[in-house]
Amino acid sequence: MDNIGLDELVYLYRLGDQEAFEILLTECTGVLMYNISKGNYDLGKYGLQVDDLKQIAILSFYKALHSYRDDVEANFKTFLSICVRRDMQAFLKKATGSKQRYVNDALSLNGYISNEDDATFEDFFVSNESNPEEILLELEAQKTLFESRKLSDLEKKIVLYRLTGYNNKEIAKILHISLKTVFNAVVRIKKKIAEV
Repeated sequence: MDNIGLDELVYLYRLGDQEAFEILLTECTGVLMYNISKGNYDLGKYGLQVDDLKQIAILSFYKALHSYRDDVEANFKTFLSICVRRDMQAFLKKATGSKQRYVNDALSLNGYISNEDDATFEDFFVSNESNPEEILLELEAQKTLFESRKLSDLEKKIVLYRLTGYNNKEIAKILHISLKTVFNAVVRIKKKIAEV
């Protein structure tokens, strides 16, 4: 199979030839990697990694193998490059869209409260202490958070319910407000906490 072109390898792959697939993958890895490195993607800003783009490229490769037609003017590498670029653009558009913004902006409980402190949000909000003095000190610290963050009354109620284990749907029902109102308040709370 040394002198066979990519178009013929695609045909052989469709007939079930596994060796043709392995040769295609080896020959086209450069095209896949080029398209990944070519884009100026600010992945960290959206919580993405290069491995996410590699997965999209591999999926595009499989789709291109099954949808390539040799009766058109473009060769397989050109067709593959177009497929990879389009799939990456669609993925990035979806990953950075407004529906994903809340997931991307979410704070981890393992995140540090400030750059100078080793305390995490989990340390601050989750208490395993049974000592009343420690509980009181923790409540004082949470009160300070409420005051320093300028949380609204609704946001304070939502934080307290979340800390006691209620989910957004339950909080909406208890407070007689819509689920979307609770969700939006949680997003505002996270932003205020992140401003430390």
